[in-house]
Parts: sequence; structure tokens; C-alpha cells
Amino acid sequence: MPEPTLFHRTLRRTLGTTSFEALIAWRHARQEARREFGKTDRRRELYRRWVRPGSLVFDIGANVGNRTVVFAALGAGVVAVEPQPHCARALHWMFLFQPSVRVLAAAAGRNDSPKTITQFSTDVLSSLNPDWIAAARTSGRFGDLAPVREIVVPGVTLDQLIARHGVPAFTKIDVEGYEAEVLAGLSRPCGTVSFEFTPEMPQLAAACLDRLAALGYTRFQFSAGESMQLAAWSDATTVRAAFDRLDSAPADFGDIYALAPHLAA
Repeated sequence: MPEPTLFHRTLRRTLGTTSFEALIAWRHARQEARREFGKTDRRRELYRRWVRPGSLVFDIGANVGNRTVVFAALGAGVVAVEPQPHCARALHWMFLFQPSVRVLAAAAGRNDSPKTITQFSTDVLSSLNPDWIAAARTSGRFGDLAPVREIVVPGVTLDQLIARHGVPAFTKIDVEGYEAEVLAGLSRPCGTVSFEFTPEMPQLAAACLDRLAALGYTRFQFSAGESMQLAAWSDATTVRAAFDRLDSAPADFGDIYALAPHLAA
């Protein structure tokens, strides 16, 4: 990271660390939105298959809302769950005048006990899974992962979110190696589900597939990278077999989609 300027050091002291970092995250989100205009269009076209005006979406690992803003633009009510305090505060600022978006500063997991998250200077890489962090360092895909701090954050389960807000039409999970723990806190289908796949620990994706299959999901597919493209739906065994053909190269990441059991492929 570049050395902070006197202005930034003064601003941090004036605002406090969380508010200062939230301001930086908010500014970064606006810059990313301008740079990712084409991606936003592709995301909207993909998600509109399941997200319609008035439907409910859970955005688990919302970061600073590049998916939240798409769900809201599609007319959905969104529960954005984000454990990093500065990102959650940035989300509050971004959606201050959109009551359809509710922000929860918490980490989703198998229970609602407090969780420890390791934060990095690139906040999208912050993780609650020490094993994933170690694997990511070994792979070198993200360069030098130097932690900024560890903090304890509140916990929540998907079951608790459903009890409070209802069953979502769509649930997006992107939590840097903690996806299986998130799904461990779910005991019923949660609409169509997407979760991130990374090549560092393919066994985590396999555990997610097993959990979703146990909950009644039968149709799955893998969308490579940020393509936002889907092909034909297949069963969990077929998707799992595809993991063995991946090279664990930087390009071998993406999202796995599990179709809501009540929907036809």
C-alpha cells in the first residue's frame, strides 16, 4: 500500500478508523461502478432470471455492494450481510435512501456466535477461514497477502435471516472460503443459490454441493470467472467431476449456481 499522506492521516484521526475506511470503501465502490458498467449489465441480465420486483434477495458477503446495487435495481428487497465494519458502514451510506435495502453488519455462519475475521488491505480478500488464507498465500494468486488486523464480529445464520425476513428468491454467497460454514447454518432451501468457487480449496465447493444436495437441490452449474454465463444444468456429481479437470490456475474461479428445488431447469 502507498504511504498515507498527511491529509489522509489527519482525516483518519478526525473521523476515526472505521468511518475513514468506510469513506475510502465508498469512494472505491463508486469508481468500480464506473469501471464495471458492462459487467453490471451482464449481472442484471443473469440475475433477472430469479430476481423480480418485490422478491427478496440475501447478499451474503456484500462487501461494498456491487451485487447489492444490481438486486436493488431489479426491484428486489435486499438483505446485505457484511462482516467488515467499514464496508457495512459504506453500504449504509450508499443505500441510505433505499429502504428496500437492509444492511446487517455480521458474519453468516453455522451459528450466531461471534466470529474472527482477518482483514487485508484489499477488503474483498478478507476472510473468516484461516485455512483458505493459508492456501491463498501458497497459491500466490492474490500476491502478498499481508493482514491489516483481526477483529471479532457478530454472527448470524441463514435460518435466522429467513425467520426475520422470509424465504429469499435468490441467495448470493461470496465469503472467501467460508461458504460451507454459511450453508451449515441453513436447514431448508433458500431460493436459487450462488456461491463462489476458488481453485485454492476445491474441497470447500464439494462440501457446499453436498450440503445443498442434502437440502433438496438437484440442478447445478458452474459459471466461469466474471462471465455471468450459464450453460446447461447438471447434477452435483457432474459438477463435482468438473473440479478434477481444473488446473488450479488463476482463471479457474467463478460461481456455482444451485437452482431452487421448486423451479424447472
